[in-house]
Amino acid sequence: MLAALREQARVQQGRNPQPSAGIIDSQSVKGADTVGRDSRGYDAGKKINGRKRFIVTDTLGLLIVVVVLAACVQDRDGARTTLLSAYLEERPGSLGGIDKSFFYVKTHFCHERRRLPRPDRAG
Repeated sequence: MLAALREQARVQQGRNPQPSAGIIDSQSVKGADTVGRDSRGYDAGKKINGRKRFIVTDTLGLLIVVVVLAACVQDRDGARTTLLSAYLEERPGSLGGIDKSFFYVKTHFCHERRRLPRPDRAG
């Protein structure tokens, strides 16, 4: 139903019914007392004990997929899971370029980070 509503909204805006690009973001939120400990984690960067939600929207801000994980999950790992979920949720070929986008993220962002020298300290 979400995909049908998104397509309808995109057509009303004069856009192609299928998005060809998306935006991914994450947010850490505190977990309530009713949230089980097994699904919570500690985000040391934000000092939050709870969950982290990852969302993918199209360029109009229309929702494509939401994934909720423990807050201790690194952004690169959560992004990988979220993009895979977006790929699996969509009908084959409905999200133009998702295969290429997933490959790009996998090859460019899902590897070990290297620290580069700061420009003011480069010798």
